[in-house]
Amino acid sequence: MLKRVCLFVVMLMMLASVAWSADGTFEVPVDMQKLMPADAVILAVTTSVNELDRHWRQIEEMLDEDSGGGTDILGGIAEYMPQAAAYLDLDRPLALMVGMPDPMSGQEPAVTLILPVNDAFDDEAMQALELDDGAVTLREGDYLALSMDPAFQPAASLPALARDLAPGFMSCRVDLDTLLETLRPLVDMGVAAMAARSAVPDSSGTAAPATDAEEIATLQEMMNAIMDSARRFDLAMSVEGEELTLFTGFAVHPGSPLDSGPQPSFEDALQLTRLLPPGGDIIQAMALDQTRQFEVFKPYYLLSLEQGLGEMEAAQAEAYRAWLETYLSSIDLFARPLAATVAM
Repeated sequence: MLKRVCLFVVMLMMLASVAWSADGTFEVPVDMQKLMPADAVILAVTTSVNELDRHWRQIEEMLDEDSGGGTDILGGIAEYMPQAAAYLDLDRPLALMVGMPDPMSGQEPAVTLILPVNDAFDDEAMQALELDDGAVTLREGDYLALSMDPAFQPAASLPALARDLAPGFMSCRVDLDTLLETLRPLVDMGVAAMAARSAVPDSSGTAAPATDAEEIATLQEMMNAIMDSARRFDLAMSVEGEELTLFTGFAVHPGSPLDSGPQPSFEDALQLTRLLPPGGDIIQAMALDQTRQFEVFKPYYLLSLEQGLGEMEAAQAEAYRAWLETYLSSIDLFARPLAATVAM
């Protein structure tokens, strides 16, 4: 399981943007800001339940026109929060925030919902809410916080987690710096457990271990690089007409192993488009150097590929190995400004 997660993370790190730039940011209402906990590491906000429901159904239709039914967000809220749902304002933003306790403490993640309430929500309705043991409620203006954290306290000012969020009908952010630091002991224990299992032969005493020492050491080195580098992950979705825009942003610490370093000039890439033949339906210009990031993942990537080659026929494996060598030798070419055109 851990190995599959690592491969997914590798793909995510290589494909996600290092930084983001967008027109405007998600506006967090003032009353909502005053209810946000300081120690959350995950934040998800939406412009309104109605917009989330409408756009989500639209996205499902875009991806699968024959899906029928679809996700019933409004019905889900009514089922899981019957009392709060009666007072929920469906046309204003709401937020979900999650804090991550020490994984060794045995505590559950601290979940806080910040809900817009309508005019019918009064003191009597507040008192009538049936909450789980330890749950906390707090109201600020026309917003209500429902927290599963008995020690819930709003931050003195807007948390950094909620600042400059990417725009869209839904925007999410993960404080990877804090989250990975909290989970690091758990990750280290998982890698150590893999090492312990790999040292034990099966019942016949002849089979090779599923994960050898080289692979474990390579995996540990890659995981350390990720945890030392990652700072923040952003995700946002917006829909305009028939166009769906999905934004992902991955921020790293300057000078860390995943810091991409100095980048080539995009202006040079644009100038190269003048040399392209006319008549192209698609024109691409790119100036992105990811060679430093690739070096972090390259050892584990090659090790995983080598294991896959061992399952191929000899001729097929040899042809694939030759292609791989050509590919690896040309990676630095893509670190320079380039332009391309495609005629359909």
